[in-house]
Amino acid sequence: MASQATKDAKKAMNTAKANLDKYSGSFSYNDTNGLKNAYNKSSSNYNYLTSEAGKKANGYNKYMNSWKGSDGKTYDGVNQLFEQVMNNGDFSYDSSKDKLFQMYKTQYNVKGQNAMQNQMGIAAANSGGYNSSYAQTSAQDTYQTYMDELAQKATETYQAAYDRYNDKSDQLNNRLSVLSNMNNTNNEAYNTKVNQAATDRQFAYSAYRDDYNSAQTQYNTDRNYAQTQYSNALNNYNTNRTYDQTEKWNTKTFNQTERWNEKNAAQTERWNEKNAAQTERWNIKTFNQTNYWNRKNNALQRKAYTGGGLGGLLSGLF
Repeated sequence: MASQATKDAKKAMNTAKANLDKYSGSFSYNDTNGLKNAYNKSSSNYNYLTSEAGKKANGYNKYMNSWKGSDGKTYDGVNQLFEQVMNNGDFSYDSSKDKLFQMYKTQYNVKGQNAMQNQMGIAAANSGGYNSSYAQTSAQDTYQTYMDELAQKATETYQAAYDRYNDKSDQLNNRLSVLSNMNNTNNEAYNTKVNQAATDRQFAYSAYRDDYNSAQTQYNTDRNYAQTQYSNALNNYNTNRTYDQTEKWNTKTFNQTERWNEKNAAQTERWNEKNAAQTERWNIKTFNQTNYWNRKNNALQRKAYTGGGLGGLLSGLF
């Protein structure tokens, strides 16, 4: 039967074993402070911002390509405007393709021709109806006046074309500059959001990892402590149980030894008594035999001496 000390040691061992069993599995992080959840949210926010959907929602590079205004119309983006600026080329002017100049040219040619005919008629009337060289010269000068005016118009239409070219270039460059600035402003705001999201994510991750590592370290410390407590309790139980078993064995051995000693003593006494009896019988038998032979020898000796001689003695023996 186990001693009270062994019973108490076994109870303490079972309690320590139950506590150790709490750590039988691998470490499981318990997000009591919500740090892992905060990291997951910040990570999701960062991933969304850097995705195509997040970029579009936050206006990243909104004006780089065709975009819709608040009026629902589609406008050229930075890339389209830049292409238009590059394709605008150097200024060149071809009066044959200038409709305004061609209109002026037609008008002044007609006016010149009409004025020249009128002048020739006037000059001929003044000279008696003859076409003189003066009339021709006067008519040609009148025509040239209109051609000079046409030349002035050519200068004006050239300048107008040049101004239109510059206006178009300025408008394209201004639109490109404004749109580029708008795009850059959007991108800067977007990058600020992304950088802040990255900072928030890193901060949340550091807080989560620190808490995770701290919890894991505490888990390992508690598990090691529970393992030590169980080992000590098990050793103490085994020590007490071994002591009980030793005591039981010693008691059993002592009792067996006592019984064997008593049995051996009884057997020895019986053996001694038996040996003594056998020795007594043997001594008596030997004594009797000795006496018998002594008497017989004496009788033979007497017989030999009385008449049988040595031959009678020998025959008496054999």
